[in-house]
Amino acid sequence: MKKILMIFMAALLGAASIAGCSDKKSSSSAPKKAKEEKPAAVTYEEAYRETFDSMYSADGGEAFYEYTYPQSVIDYMKENGDYDSRIEEYNTNAEALIKSMDNVPTIKEITECSPLTDEQLKYAKNYFFAVCSGEDPDFDMNSINITEGYELTSSITDEALEDREETWCMLKFEGDGWKAYTGSAQALEENFKETDISA
Repeated sequence: MKKILMIFMAALLGAASIAGCSDKKSSSSAPKKAKEEKPAAVTYEEAYRETFDSMYSADGGEAFYEYTYPQSVIDYMKENGDYDSRIEEYNTNAEALIKSMDNVPTIKEITECSPLTDEQLKYAKNYFFAVCSGEDPDFDMNSINITEGYELTSSITDEALEDREETWCMLKFEGDGWKAYTGSAQALEENFKETDISA
């Protein structure tokens, strides 16, 4: 089930080549305005739940993108005129996924939570740079300022109404709120430790 979910998410994001799966650019007034208008989750637990729910909602595309990309990348998509079509495609695919399921997965409870180490935050930075630079060729590694992060393990009721565990990481971007990595801290290290991105 989790493998299917990860493939689905990669297809929705158009980032199938990326293994796995807030600070705006202060030089632009547009992202600041967007930030003021954007309802941000206060805690990482709230952000996690909102991201999870957006994956099983026929109108969850905007929320999912908000918790996947920094605002500067979303602004780039909007400027290129493809943001609305991406959201529409996401919602269409999510609706098809929901219809194919007997039951929509839900979070029962968050069972474990631990802060990420400084090293793990570096791996997360590598991950987000890989994702964001694939969308915005002008995306600057130095614009990523992750101030804190947490690994959360939760008890999930899946589509077969069976309980299972799922582990994600939530990262806080200075000035841009919480972003999600839909994998464990170990997966971050395995996939984004050895890289030239942060050199």
